[in-house]
Amino acid sequence: MKKNKPVTEEEFITLIRGLHNYLVSIYNLSSKLPMDTSLDLMLTLLPVYTNCIMLYYQRFYDIDQGKHVLHDDWLSIYDMLSSVPFLRDVQDYLFVDKRMTNRETNEFINTQRAVVTCYKQKVEQLLADLETCEGTEGYEEAMRWSRQYAAQQAKAVQEELEDEYGAENAQPVMKKMMQEVLA
Repeated sequence: MKKNKPVTEEEFITLIRGLHNYLVSIYNLSSKLPMDTSLDLMLTLLPVYTNCIMLYYQRFYDIDQGKHVLHDDWLSIYDMLSSVPFLRDVQDYLFVDKRMTNRETNEFINTQRAVVTCYKQKVEQLLADLETCEGTEGYEEAMRWSRQYAAQQAKAVQEELEDEYGAENAQPVMKKMMQEVLA
């Protein structure tokens, strides 16, 4: 795209399908891989995956044909990453292996669930906006909403940490939690 070479719809589908299959493979191997590796890979690739889907629909959505069928059920990734069995495995890993407190573990799980839900809602909002012909304006609104939602979630977690650890210690505690999880 930087060199202004057009990417075909088939190439975009191949890219998204490849990312989808890779994320599914990581999810399926999460019981065999170290959980920190699985989490790091999934949470790093999820924004890339989401942006690819959104770019695909921005470029190839056909208003006249109402073309918005999700190929290979692309949204299933979000459901997998917020599923109870997967979150239970993450919770066990954080509590047992990382020795996080129950509160820290729950805060991480709730934040992860909120982030995954936010990405899914961004795609769903874009599709809804495209169906109502709002196109780019709808995409921009979805992005603004997404940033606001993420900021609200981060603020809620920050306030909980401030209540428990004090205002001066909340930020270092949050950084430490994230470093421990991704280390």
